[in-house]
Amino acid sequence: MSVASESSQTDVLEYIITHICCPIKLPQHSDYTLDNDSALLDVVLGSARKFVSSLPDHDQDQWAPLSKMLKSLAVTMSSSSLIGEVVESQIKSMEAGDVLAYLIREQNAAVVLRRLDTETIFESFEVSPLASAVMEAKGKLLCSYPGPAIAISNLVVDNPTFPPELVNFLSHMSSDGLDPAVLQGETANPHYITRLLTDILCAFGEPANIPRIRKRIGDDVLQSNAKLPWRRSSLWLVIRVVLQTSLERTSLGRNSYKAFMASLMTDLVSKALEGDISSDLLYSMSIKVSRRLVKLQAEDGFLAIAMHKATEDIKDRLELRWKNVQEVQAASPHWDASEIHKIRGHQTLFDRKQGVHHLYPPSYPLSNLLCKNFSLIIAHEALLRTSLVLTPISSRALIPTTPS
Repeated sequence: MSVASESSQTDVLEYIITHICCPIKLPQHSDYTLDNDSALLDVVLGSARKFVSSLPDHDQDQWAPLSKMLKSLAVTMSSSSLIGEVVESQIKSMEAGDVLAYLIREQNAAVVLRRLDTETIFESFEVSPLASAVMEAKGKLLCSYPGPAIAISNLVVDNPTFPPELVNFLSHMSSDGLDPAVLQGETANPHYITRLLTDILCAFGEPANIPRIRKRIGDDVLQSNAKLPWRRSSLWLVIRVVLQTSLERTSLGRNSYKAFMASLMTDLVSKALEGDISSDLLYSMSIKVSRRLVKLQAEDGFLAIAMHKATEDIKDRLELRWKNVQEVQAASPHWDASEIHKIRGHQTLFDRKQGVHHLYPPSYPLSNLLCKNFSLIIAHEALLRTSLVLTPISSRALIPTTPS
């Protein structure tokens, strides 16, 4: 494997970790690409397969529609906009219990279809909050999902003219940028989906009374010498909302969602340890895994053991890196202050290139070493003050929540 290929894989993995774990240090520009989002979805899908295979048969049956949903979502995410033929085929092949989710990125919205025995429920919601709302919030935004929901009889949905017209609307909405605010770094208004589409569907059905969830949304708006700001992946929000709302409508409940999130974090730690991921990202992941373990409230069991092992593996890796830094520093040439030549005038030693070369010959790696491993030193100091197995909730999460 070439160096460029390895670097590219590391960048993609860092994208996935950054958007799933949302560490304190975030990029200062938009890092979205279609390939990055596809890779994120592939990681979630792979972890879901592994998680479902460990469940009892009855639980696997309830997870089956969600596994199918993730596969269908992965197919639609292979293109920057929805492909009409693919979406129409998915809708026509829906059976009772199936779920479909579509990210309409250009409209900053998602559409979810849930096929029941006699009707199909159409849900929609905003996938990325307003930048101004994110910046004004003192903590995380408290949002309710999904938004409007319309129930339509399956007799109407199965009409040969209904799916093509619906798909034509969705495919155009996924490719047409209609809100000029997006060019200025703001998110698009989702009203073409949450209002216009909802009103159109109301002509064929009626509002549905469905259970809703409330989530604390961690997002940020960061921009430095960039055209577009960094925002957390909207696809990741769609995945979480659809999984949680679906599982809470089954006998598995929210605990199954929490267990999967914990399992996903653990799998992500394994991938991070295999790649060349920075020490500060590893430490942030250990915090995230520890918090998931607390949310899971599992005192024993295979998953809890795996999560403990993940934090221990991160701890061992950070300590090994710190030990290597100390060994290299100890082996560096001895610095003799008596060899310093007096610099005339008001210039300091570091103002003169010749003086710097005299103090630090090419074979002396200490200055470069400390700069390169600064994040490791910070992580090691934090490691000495906190427990990596059950790390307290980070300062970001302790800030009071402000509703959007």
